[in-house]
Amino acid sequence: MPAKAQWLLRVPEIIVELNGLDVPVVDRALCERLFRLRRRRAIDLMGCFGGYQAGRTFLIERSS
Repeated sequence: MPAKAQWLLRVPEIIVELNGLDVPVVDRALCERLFRLRRRRAIDLMGCFGGYQAGRTFLIERSS
């Protein structure tokens, strides 16, 4: 069985940080930093919540 994701324990903290942003979308790099994930896992997580690719950048609506 895989280990539980460490970011699950930090969800309240992540939500506070996201609410403090004044941008409409979050890119992969910011997702990596907030969730403390690597590139591929950040893309997978963003895809689960409706993320999309714009050019070479993967984005997700901040409210998602």
